[in-house]
Amino acid sequence: MNPYEELAQAIILQAVKDYRQNNKRMANKPEEQKLRNQRAELEKFFLSSWFAILTDLNGKHLLHRLQAEMKGMEGMA
Repeated sequence: MNPYEELAQAIILQAVKDYRQNNKRMANKPEEQKLRNQRAELEKFFLSSWFAILTDLNGKHLLHRLQAEMKGMEGMA
């Protein structure tokens, strides 16, 4: 893997990690506007042309999988 691919992969993995952390925080503070804004920005990233430039992954599909994962964890908090 070349350095560009490694960087692109690291950006996407960090966004996934950030999305998961944000959703865990929102489980405790669902009314906090800052967390809502962060989630919206992350979701916008997964659907953006920038995401499509970084990877061949389907951002919409990835976002849906993350959302499903978070719904599955709601009862575990």
